[in-house]
Amino acid sequence: MRNAFIIPLGAGLLSAALYLTIALGSPSAFLLAYFAQAPIAATGFSLGLMSAAGAAAFASIFVLVASPSVGALSLYLLTSALPIMAIVFFALQNRENKNGNLEWYPIKNLLTCLTILGLAAFFLVFVLFLFFDDGMIGIGQRYFQAMFPKLDHIEQNHVNEIISTISQIFPALAVTSWILMNILNCVLAQKIVVMSGKNIRPTPSYSATGAVIWPLSPAIIGIILSNFSGQIGFLGINIFIISIIPFFFIGLAVVHSVSVSWPGRLLILTMVYILMAITHWPAAMIAAIGILEYWFKFRNRSTGGKMDKENE
Repeated sequence: MRNAFIIPLGAGLLSAALYLTIALGSPSAFLLAYFAQAPIAATGFSLGLMSAAGAAAFASIFVLVASPSVGALSLYLLTSALPIMAIVFFALQNRENKNGNLEWYPIKNLLTCLTILGLAAFFLVFVLFLFFDDGMIGIGQRYFQAMFPKLDHIEQNHVNEIISTISQIFPALAVTSWILMNILNCVLAQKIVVMSGKNIRPTPSYSATGAVIWPLSPAIIGIILSNFSGQIGFLGINIFIISIIPFFFIGLAVVHSVSVSWPGRLLILTMVYILMAITHWPAAMIAAIGILEYWFKFRNRSTGGKMDKENE
């Protein structure tokens, strides 16, 4: 009973402390803030949803006390506490199959939830910012222009082109980073609770993440809209990028699964990740693999149909 209070309290304090380091403004502080969800997720994965809710409540109080502004608390709740609570809730759902074994909530459905939340958040902010000059595009351009020093005329034109490109896709990049943040925090939290022997749910096989197809519909809509100019084109390109995020992760699962028998697998995977860090085309190829996996079942082919995939 005592642990049911102390652990959520400690987790909430740690989560708030990590989140508040972002105020320091340094890259290392931002990295620490990126993992503010992990203590709450670990509490949920080991003690259940109510304990995770307690940790999130304590963290919110600490954030409000340390940074007494509605903005700081709202940002913490919307980007960290509430999303991780939703993940904990679904991740701990299970049912008994006909063989008497527990089937846990599929990872592909968690990816779906995060993608839907990302699309909804982007669309809501897009609509709200339409009341400002030039909408999200104008706000993004002014923000990035303030970050770059003024240069001579020729170089400034080049910088303006870069700013214009970044501003067009910045919302999608922000949503991608947010989804990745949720995934990394949950994976880290699960590893911690497994190492302590307190995990409620067994660690899922990430390479067996089931294929999805529904995000292809908004992705196609996004491609169509991106051919228009102005706000409609801006809306379309960001919808497209956000919608293909699940395919990217499924594509990674395929690559990790089919490469098990490859000689030099570690070196190959390392090169893939390095290439993705410095250029965009490997990520695009992996997303394409994730789309094709729904029809071609690459993982089943590579294992002779014996792939132990998660529940469909």
